[in-house]
Amino acid sequence: MKASLGALSLMALLGCQTPEPSATGASEATSPLVTGPDFVVTELSGPPSALPGNAFEVSATVCNHGGQGGSTKATLFLSADTVLSEQKDYPGGQLYLPYLGPGQCSRQTTMMDARVPAEGLWHVGALLDSLGDENPGNNTRFSAPMGIGIQADFVVTSVKGPASVEFGQPLTAQVTVCNQGTRTESTQVMLVLSQDEHIRLPSPSAPPEDQVMGDAPVPPLAPGQCTTVSIFSSSVYPPPTNTPDVRAFHLGAVVDPFNSVPEFTENNTHPGYLLGVGYAPDFVITSVKGQASVDFGQPLTAQVTVCNQGTRARETRVLLLLSQDEHIRLPSPTTPPEDQIVGDAPVPPLAPNQCTTVSISSSSIYPPPMSPPDVRAFHLGAVVDPYYAPEELRTDNNTHPGYLLGVGYGPDFAITAVKGPASVDFGQPLTAQVTVCNQGTRARDTRVFLFLSQDENIRLPSPSAPPEDQILGDAPVPPLAPGQCTTVSIPSSSIYPPPTSPPNVRAFHLGAVVDPYYAPEELRTDNNTHPGYLLGIGNAPDFVITSVKGPASVDFGQPLTAQITVCNQGTRARDTRVFLFLSQDENIRLPSPSAPPEDQIVGDAPVPPLTPGQCTTVSIPSNSIYPPPMSPPDVRAFHLGAVVDPYYAPEELRTDNNTHPGYLLGIGNAPDFVITAVKGPASVEHGQPLTAQVTICNQGTRTESTQVMLVLSQDENIRLPSPSAPPEDQVVGGTPVSPLAPNQCATVSISASSIYPPPMSPPDVRTFHLGAVVDPYASPSELRTDNNTHPGYLLGVGQEADFVITSVKGPASVDFGQPLTAQVTVCNQGTRPYDSRVFLLLSEDENIRLPSPSAPPEDQVVGDAPVPPLAPNQCATVSISASSISPPPMSPPGTRTFHLGAMVDPNYVPKEFRTDNNTHSGYLLSMGQDADFVITSVESPVFVRSGQSLVTQVNVCNQGTLAASTRVSVLLSTDTIFRLPSPSAPSTDVIVGEAQTGLLRPGWCETVSITGNALPPPSTNPDTQGLAYVGAVVNLDQTNPELRVDNNTLLGGWIYIAP
Repeated sequence: MKASLGALSLMALLGCQTPEPSATGASEATSPLVTGPDFVVTELSGPPSALPGNAFEVSATVCNHGGQGGSTKATLFLSADTVLSEQKDYPGGQLYLPYLGPGQCSRQTTMMDARVPAEGLWHVGALLDSLGDENPGNNTRFSAPMGIGIQADFVVTSVKGPASVEFGQPLTAQVTVCNQGTRTESTQVMLVLSQDEHIRLPSPSAPPEDQVMGDAPVPPLAPGQCTTVSIFSSSVYPPPTNTPDVRAFHLGAVVDPFNSVPEFTENNTHPGYLLGVGYAPDFVITSVKGQASVDFGQPLTAQVTVCNQGTRARETRVLLLLSQDEHIRLPSPTTPPEDQIVGDAPVPPLAPNQCTTVSISSSSIYPPPMSPPDVRAFHLGAVVDPYYAPEELRTDNNTHPGYLLGVGYGPDFAITAVKGPASVDFGQPLTAQVTVCNQGTRARDTRVFLFLSQDENIRLPSPSAPPEDQILGDAPVPPLAPGQCTTVSIPSSSIYPPPTSPPNVRAFHLGAVVDPYYAPEELRTDNNTHPGYLLGIGNAPDFVITSVKGPASVDFGQPLTAQITVCNQGTRARDTRVFLFLSQDENIRLPSPSAPPEDQIVGDAPVPPLTPGQCTTVSIPSNSIYPPPMSPPDVRAFHLGAVVDPYYAPEELRTDNNTHPGYLLGIGNAPDFVITAVKGPASVEHGQPLTAQVTICNQGTRTESTQVMLVLSQDENIRLPSPSAPPEDQVVGGTPVSPLAPNQCATVSISASSIYPPPMSPPDVRTFHLGAVVDPYASPSELRTDNNTHPGYLLGVGQEADFVITSVKGPASVDFGQPLTAQVTVCNQGTRPYDSRVFLLLSEDENIRLPSPSAPPEDQVVGDAPVPPLAPNQCATVSISASSISPPPMSPPGTRTFHLGAMVDPNYVPKEFRTDNNTHSGYLLSMGQDADFVITSVESPVFVRSGQSLVTQVNVCNQGTLAASTRVSVLLSTDTIFRLPSPSAPSTDVIVGEAQTGLLRPGWCETVSITGNALPPPSTNPDTQGLAYVGAVVNLDQTNPELRVDNNTLLGGWIYIAP
C-alpha cells in the first residue's frame, strides 16, 4: 500500500510535466502536429549471421512520437534489400507491443527462422500496423545486413599499439579479429599506415596510398570466436605519398586482405587509431578533477593530469576553462569568447610516456559571459599547449571536457549508492538503503523514491501513460549541508515485477530518484537518478561464485586443487554443479559443440543443496595442467576461473552472474617473484640515510636468485629509469636476493646513504612512495612480470612534523547529557619536534569532519586538549573530558551509536609532511539509557562424541547504561558466519543449549555454564565432516532492548564431533 501511495503522491506532484524519453532513439520530441499515436521503430537488430533454417533472436525498439497513447504490432520479415515488397520478402512472425504513451518506448525480442531461398546477405525488416497511426509513412525499418548460409565473416574489432613512434623505429601492434560467420576458417591480417580512415591495400597498377607495416596469420576461428594477434614492424616511416607536414597517421588493419576465404561480406578493414610518427612531444590531458560545485565569486582549485604521449621531452602550459558544453574553445581575438579561462599553470618537462598532475587555482568563479541566465552547470575543462608551442605530433587531442561543475547558490542532490537484498520472492517485503549526498552550495532537505525498472534508465511515471517503471516506496531526506551525505531506509511491503515487464524477465534494477520534482531548484538535475543493482524477483535459486583460490603457479603436467566458494543469493534452495576453467582472459567461456574450445575445463564438482543466503566451499582437483590448446606458445599466465550452473539447470533468477574470472595462474617451469611488503621509517630528512626491509617471495615453480631495487616515486606507479628519458622515479638502493625455492620468502635490508626527492618532483611535494621492484631486468625469465612492483608506503622527506593518532579509548556507552573522558594517543612521525592540539569528535560514520563555518555541522566537537611538544618518533596520551554528551544535531533521531573519533593539528599548524593521516575513526560509542550485552569469551572442549553432553562456558558483560538480564544461546556452525533460525529458511547452524543470566548492572559480567547435546550441523564439505565452530549469541530473539545488537555474537574455537 505504501508503494502505491508513493506513486500517487509523485504523480500529483509531477502534474502534467512532459515525460522523459524512454529509451535510446526516443529522444526526438513528440510531434506537436500529430494529435494521435505515431509509432516508429527506432532500433531493429539481429545477429551478424545464422545457419540456414536455424532460429535467431531479433530485438526491436518501438516508440510513440505522437500526441496520444495507443498500442500496435510489428510484422517481421526477411528481405534481400531494403525495399518493402510483399512478393519478394519472406514473413518472420509478429511482435505485439504494449500500450505506449506519448514519448514512451518499448524494447521487445522474439525469435525468427532463417528460411530463405538463397544463401547470402539478408535484412530483417519490420512493418508497424498502420491502423490508428496518424503518420504511417515512418512505419518501416530494416536492420543491418546479416549473413544466412555457411560461410565465415571476418572483422577487425580493435587495433592497439603505442601512441607514437620515431622515424625508423620498430612497433608492435595488437589486432583483434573475430569470425561473425557460421563456418570455422583461418585467415591473415595486415597492419596498414594511412593518412585517413580509409584503409587501402596497394594496387599493382597504381602508386600505393597506404603502407603495409606487417602481417600475421590468424588461427582457425569458430563462429563467434575472437583472437588477438601481435604484428611487428621493424621500421616505421610515413606512407610515401603523404603530405610533409602530416605527422599523425591511422594505424589500421585489413583481415583476409586478398579475399582468399569466401565471406558474407568483404568489408574487412578497420581504421585503427591515430599514431604519431616523428620526433616531437604529444601532450594529452587524461583527467580534470575538482569540487562538484562553487558559489558565485568563490575560489576554486582543480587538478589537471597531463601526459606526454610523444617521442621527445618538453615542457608546456595548461589552461583551465569554463564551458557550456564539452567542446572546449580558446577565446578568439576577433569574436566574443564562448568559453572562459579561469586559470593556468606551467607543466614541467615531461619525458615520453611521463605524466604529471598540476594544480590550477582560480580566485573567483562566475559563469561565462555568453551563457544563458538559467544555466547553472558548466564543463570545467582544460587545454594543454594551447598555442602549439612546442610543435606537437598531434594537436587534435589537446583538450579535455572535464566534468560538470555547478555554479551558483543552490543544492545539488546525487545518489551514490542503492543497497538491498540480492533477491526477493513474489509478494514479499523489501527494505533498501539509499545514500544521498548534497554536492551543491546550499543546505536543503528533499525526498527520495525507490524504483523497479527493466533497465538502467530509471523513468518517472507520466500522468498520461501507464508507468514503465514501478515506484516501491519513498522517504524524506533530512536537510543536508553542502558536502554532507546521509543513508535513508525505504521499505516496500510487497514486491512484484513492473506491470509492463515480459513474463520471462526475473531480474530488475532496483534504482532510485532524488528530488524528482525539482523542488528546491538545484544546480543540476541530470544526476538525480541511480540505476542501483539487479534484484532477482521470484521463487528460484541464484548461484554466484564469490572466490576462486588455488596455488600461484604449477608446472606443466602437474596436479592442482582449487577451492571455489559458491553462494545462493536466490529465494529457493537447490543443488548445482561448478566447473573450473583455464582461460587466456577474464571472459570465461563454456566450450561449444560446434567450435574448438577457447577456454579449457580442468575439473568440476557437485555443489550440495544451498538454502537462500547459504555459501559453501568445494574443492576441485585436476590431475594434469597444461595451457589451453588455442593459447599462444609465449603466454605463461592464465586465469583460473569458474562457472556455476553452466547449463542453467535449475532455472535461476539470474544467469549473468554465474562466472568468476578467478586469478592469474602461472604455468611452466620458471620462477615468479613478488614483493609482499616494504617497511621503513615514516620520514627522513634531506640527505640523511635510510634502511628499508623488503620481503620477496617466489610464487613460481623453479628455484632462482634475483635482485631487488628500492625506488622513490611521486605516485603508486613504480617505474624504473629509462636510458632514453629523464627518470620519473629515483632508485635509492638495491641488493641481490639469494636463491629462493618455490613458495619460499626472504626479507632483505636495503640501505640508502642519502635521500633526496626525485629530480622531476615539484618543489612543494614532501611525501613520496617508497616502493620496490624485484627482478627489474627480467632476468631470469619469469612466469609473470606484471606483479614485480610494490607501491610501498608514503615516506615524508624533509624537515617537518607529522602527527598521527594511534588510538582513541573511552567508555563503551554513556547516557544522554552525562560526562565522558577519553584518552587519545598522538605520535610525531616527522623529523622535527613540535607541539599541537587534538580534538575529540562524535560522528555518525568513520569520516571525522571538523565543523565548517559556512554549513551546519555533521560531526560534533565534544572536547579538545593541547599536545605537548613531541620529538620525532615520540608519543603522548592526552585525556579529553566532555561535561555533557548528546548526539550530533544532524543525526537521525533513532541513531544510538556514534564513532568517538579524534583529529590532531586540524588547522595544519605547524606545517606537516602529511595531513591525510590526522584523523582517527575511534570506536563505536553507544548513547542512551539501555543495556548493551556482549560476549567476551566462549570456552568448550575440543572433542566430543555425537549426542553426548557438551558443556560450554560463556562470559557475558553489560556495557550499557541500564541493568537487565538476557538469554545466552550456544550454537554449532560449519563456518564463521552464524545463520540463525528464520521463518523463511531452515537454520544451517545447530543450537546446543540456552541459559538465562542474572541481573547485570552496567559494567558487570557473569560466566554462564550451558549444557546441551552435541549434534553436528549439516556439512556441505566432505573434507570437514565432524568439525564445527562453537559460538554464542546473546539476546537471540532481541526481546530485551539494547543500545547495540551488532556485537551480540562471538565465535569460539573448533570442536570435533566424532560419530
